This record gives sequence, C-alpha cells and structure tokens, in this order.
Amino acid sequence: MIVKPLSFGDVKKTYHYKTLTPNHLNCIKSNLKGLLATSHLKTYAYLVGKIMGDGHLSKHYEIYFITNKMKNLFDLKRFLVHNLNILKKSISIKMKKSRGCSYVLRIHHALLGRILFILGAPMGKKTTQPTPVPYWILCSKECSRMFLRGILEDELSTIKIESKNHVGKVRFKIVKNEDQLYNLRKFLLQIKSMLERFGVECTKISYKPYLSKGQVGKSLYFDICRNKKNILRFKDQIGFLLERDKIKKLNEACKILKTTLKRSLDRGQLLALRANGCSMRKIANRLGVSKSTIFRHLSLH
Repeated sequence: MIVKPLSFGDVKKTYHYKTLTPNHLNCIKSNLKGLLATSHLKTYAYLVGKIMGDGHLSKHYEIYFITNKMKNLFDLKRFLVHNLNILKKSISIKMKKSRGCSYVLRIHHALLGRILFILGAPMGKKTTQPTPVPYWILCSKECSRMFLRGILEDELSTIKIESKNHVGKVRFKIVKNEDQLYNLRKFLLQIKSMLERFGVECTKISYKPYLSKGQVGKSLYFDICRNKKNILRFKDQIGFLLERDKIKKLNEACKILKTTLKRSLDRGQLLALRANGCSMRKIANRLGVSKSTIFRHLSLH
C-alpha cells in the first residue's frame, strides 16, 4: 500500500503561496473528511491512471477528462459520486468543438486535485515532463490493477476480432517530446512490468516517429501478445472498468477466443487410452476434439 498514510499536513503543503487563516484551515479539514480514507486508494489509483492517459490536472488543481463519447463521461461522473461522495454539482460535462466534436468532464474540487497531485498525478502538459508510476501503486497489486484499468482505457488500442477468430494488434503507445524519451522508456517498462505481474505477456518496447495535426514528437510502444490464452488472461486479470465500447469489444472477442481455444490434452492419458485398445476416433469423440488433434499429440516425441 501507500508508503505513509495521506495526511492533512500533506495537503497543507500544496498551498505554497497562501497564508492560511485558522478558519481556512478548519474549512479544509472539514472538507477533507472521508477523502483521506485508505479505502479510497484503489479509486485514486484509477484516477491517477486516467490523468496519465487522456486526463489533465491544471495548476489550479482542477481535473479534466476529454473524450468523444459522452456516455463514458456520465459513467465516470457516477463513479466519482458513488465512490468519493463528490457532489454532482461539482462535476460538469460540456461539449468542446475543436477539430471535431468532443466532450469535457470538469471536476470543480480542488481538494481532490491536490490529493491526486500528492499521490503522483502529473500536473500540466504531460508530453514535456516525466510521469513515473507512483511507488505506492507499484507496491499494491490491487492498486496496480486499478491504475492499469485507468490508463489502458485511454491508451491501449481496442481489443477486437479482426481475422476469423484472432484479435488484431493490441498496442500501448505514449508520445513525448524528444528530450523525455529516456523517462518515457522507464515509464513503459513500469507499465509492461505491471502487466507481466498479472501474467500478461508483452513484446519488447519499440520506437516510432510521431506527427499528428502539426504536433511533432517521439513515441514508444509495446504490444500485448495476442495469442488466445494471453488475451483471455488480460480480461480475467485486468480488463477495463468504465470504457463501454472497449468492454463490449473485449467481451465479444473473448467469447470467440474461448470457443476456438484448443484444449490442452494430457499425452499420458491419450497413450493409456490407446494402450487399452481405444481408436483415435473413439478417443476424439470422448474428449470432444478432432481426430487430427489426437494424432498430433500422439505423434509428439
């Protein structure tokens, strides 16, 4: 879990240029009630992941999440209200027209922003600064799971069937300014290591130039290996939390992968059945696999 409990003193330190009166301090303490509970750490881990993804934490500690799917923002709003008792009036959702249509969820709750900043959420423009995974998240498997759900919902390509019963490329990619490539590699190594802790296999980290809408940068990426067992393991161990389309596509893909997954057969059992006089056709019917599968397993040395 977190290295040391989050305290009022930690929050107080974020008021760098303010002289806090006793009344102001009492008001802060009152509003912090409940927010400092360790039971919220998994929720905070998810939100730190979302901010490192498509979210943004401003210098005034306001939190923004941007997407082109309004329904996902309504789900996020319900999540915040339910898990942190954030007042509905503190959360607004508005349309933004800039190079297309998107929607912005804005959380008018500076204390929450201060808490997330203390816990490791990056403030300001992420492409120009290092964004390491906070140590308290790395130390907790459950917080790691929630953090991964947050950032992968935004930065992992959609897992879906593209060819018969095989999924397409599953890529995690982040773009940074060129002077941040060393830190970016360290960050991707952390993400990759966290995935592998859950048994999810990944490829090595690779480099790719990036140019989009006049923005020039460098990107590093790795893929989640797309063999059937690995994708099924990703769904069972991590999956997504709120991103409806990605959840739907992942569920649809895994349903197909499960039905087409080759069964793991015990060669010793097959040899014993053959020794008892069972034909390969009879063994295949008994185990619910094809005759060629039985032949292939019996032919292994």
